[in-house]
Amino acid sequence: YSASPVEEIAEVSRVTFRNKVEIRFKPAGSSPGFWYPYAATTYSNTFTVEPGADVTIYVERNSVYPGLYDGPNVNLAVGAGGSLVIHTYDTLHRDAITDDFSSVTIQENGTLEVMQSANTNTTATMRISGSLNVSPGARFVVRNASGSTYGALHMTSSGASINVANPALFDVMNNGGYAINTTASTSLSVDADVVNLWNANAPDPDTGDIS
Repeated sequence: YSASPVEEIAEVSRVTFRNKVEIRFKPAGSSPGFWYPYAATTYSNTFTVEPGADVTIYVERNSVYPGLYDGPNVNLAVGAGGSLVIHTYDTLHRDAITDDFSSVTIQENGTLEVMQSANTNTTATMRISGSLNVSPGARFVVRNASGSTYGALHMTSSGASINVANPALFDVMNNGGYAINTTASTSLSVDADVVNLWNANAPDPDTGDIS
């Protein structure tokens, strides 16, 4: 899909991908890639990549998800061995206040990569109000190349959690500001052989302080 429409790719409450899919989207107006117009109390809003599916999305302007009218919105899930790679011009969330993922789950050997190339600095690359769950062998990558004071990953609610269990890769990079930002108390559970945290403000520094 390579046209320049005024509207979104889809206005839905559920999106499911199977097999191999590539989407290229460059909206002519202010629309995001996907629009979830219904409150989470009315519909279960989901964005799902099924096991073994291979999905790549390019959004060359604006955001990927605008979220709902209010409250936490979309449950994002990548099935076992599935892959979701998103190249986005701006943050994943159109509204910097109300748009969150309710949960993000990558099952065993799955991949979720989000590459943000530009930044209006209104919110983090990815916002999660509930839980981030990275299963054994999975890859989770979120990178903001231009930098954001809001972080690359922002856990937005009290009681949010990050659960990482022997991943193949867990890589969060923000070229200017927090890598992971929290609004309130967030629990962190990491089961891994090596954990490296660099505080150098540069992409992939060769050396840095480990804490």
